[in-house]
Amino acid sequence: MTDTPFSSALHPDSDRFAAEGLAFDEIVMQALSLCDDLPGSRQYAHYRNQIAELSERLAGGKLHLAVLGQFNRGKSTFLNALLGMPVLPVSVLPVTSVPTVIVHGPRLTCTVEFENGREPCRNEESIDDISTTLRRYVAEQDNPQNRRGVSRVTVTCDSPILAHGTALIDTPGFGSTHLHNTKTTRALVAGCDAALFLLSADLPITQVEVEFLKEVKRHVPRIFFVFNKIDTLSERDVAETGDYVRGVLMRELQFTEDLYLFPISAREALHAAGQTGEDSRWRDSGMESIKTGVVDFMLREKYFALSEALGDKLRSALEGILNLLREERAVALAPVEKLRAEASSAHAYADAVRDRIDDLLERIAREEGRAREDLEDLVASGK
Repeated sequence: MTDTPFSSALHPDSDRFAAEGLAFDEIVMQALSLCDDLPGSRQYAHYRNQIAELSERLAGGKLHLAVLGQFNRGKSTFLNALLGMPVLPVSVLPVTSVPTVIVHGPRLTCTVEFENGREPCRNEESIDDISTTLRRYVAEQDNPQNRRGVSRVTVTCDSPILAHGTALIDTPGFGSTHLHNTKTTRALVAGCDAALFLLSADLPITQVEVEFLKEVKRHVPRIFFVFNKIDTLSERDVAETGDYVRGVLMRELQFTEDLYLFPISAREALHAAGQTGEDSRWRDSGMESIKTGVVDFMLREKYFALSEALGDKLRSALEGILNLLREERAVALAPVEKLRAEASSAHAYADAVRDRIDDLLERIAREEGRAREDLEDLVASGK
């Protein structure tokens, strides 16, 4: 297939884009503009909507930060401690069956949207009421395999860590007996820009986590590792297991020595009286280093990380469009190719017939010559 505007958009370092000196947001806008010339089928609309979402997120600096981890690693407890309020349901059993998106807002709210288009359920009451609503629609026990048909759950919260346009995503734990949770989390990973990956000090990194991380690493350019439950081990054991986890991440997954690994106790942080260094439980929990590290990351590197992540997603969307165009071009050219094949076959047959005719004419000429000679001999003999 010859180059198209979309194939050029896949290579922003091409001569065309280098000459124009386009920034990444301009490339996204140009790709979005090119989508206006595409057919109006649902498949093309899907990719156009993806690119439109990328443009919106880039313009608003909306970075999707997923909280990932095997079930029972304390993701919801960690998020509650990070936000400074116990709003997400917590249990020793697999809890989250539906992802929860947490964004910045002036007050605490919860909105549940449904797949069948029914009226969303909205709660703006107390933390306990919102937690009850979340448990009803998000928890595996109350909403097994998402039988209530929840499409999206959004919580707004006035937390400093969300003030820079970051959206935290509480994902279902993978690796439990609820295989649909693992499937849901895998589907979410491709749409995330960065991740907080929870590991547990009482059960250092498992092969299930290593295999899942391989997939995460293919889609998410920036990963922070949170080493939770350090309160269950001695200081020496925490150091040893931390070194072991670092070694596995570097050896098995090719992470470098400067990887982010934050040892914390989410439970201690959640029980702290306040999120300040004056509270010993908060100070010893290790949560302040995460808040500082993640907030600093948002301030210093968010646009770069967002551009990097969205660049991969833009490339994926454009490749999807190109594949559709190639398929449609192949379908459109199929009759032409068939005619070309038939014409080639007809030409070959005509050439064969022509060769046969030439051969017969040569034989006729030879027989005619012999007959003439025989006739001349017969006439001469008669004379």
